[in-house]
Amino acid sequence: MVVTDDDRSYDMLHALRSHGWTRGLRADSHLRGGGVDDFHDLFRFVLPGYNVRPLELSGAVGVEQLAKLPDIIAGRRRNAATFVDLMADVDGVRIQSETGESSWFGFSIVLHGRLRGRRAEAVAELTRVGIETRPLVAGNFARQPVMERLGARIPAPLDAADEVHDHGFYCGNHHVDVTDSLIQLQKVLSGL
Repeated sequence: MVVTDDDRSYDMLHALRSHGWTRGLRADSHLRGGGVDDFHDLFRFVLPGYNVRPLELSGAVGVEQLAKLPDIIAGRRRNAATFVDLMADVDGVRIQSETGESSWFGFSIVLHGRLRGRRAEAVAELTRVGIETRPLVAGNFARQPVMERLGARIPAPLDAADEVHDHGFYCGNHHVDVTDSLIQLQKVLSGL
């Protein structure tokens, strides 16, 4: 445990214990470097960081959760089948393709064609109707601010990663039936 009354130290420590990202930092944190971006701040990495959690407690919960895993995955896969069917004819939407048998933690979408460049509009409308979105993990990680601290060299353009970074997002999945939300997702994207 760390106790401090220094805002700068608090922000650094908060980010370090949480993967090095800005999620959860104060709006005026010195680590934000450009204000708050509700969408990108969910996965904006500014420092090398850790994933610090009480491992023993997490392990005990995890052991119990393993017994539920087959049912959880089956429910998510049922939702995924609905998602794939609903998105099949939505113009301007490209969804993930499955290799093997995915657990489908979420539904990845990249906007193209008529929807290219309209992610902010899509995210705002989805938020308005109660559907949460996230960046596709970290998008093009080479564009994350933390890369400056790591001395990384990017030898060539990362066009596919940039496409995901600039035009992609995902919505979470669940093991319970989310058909109504998926129908709403389809309506919003079709109506843009």
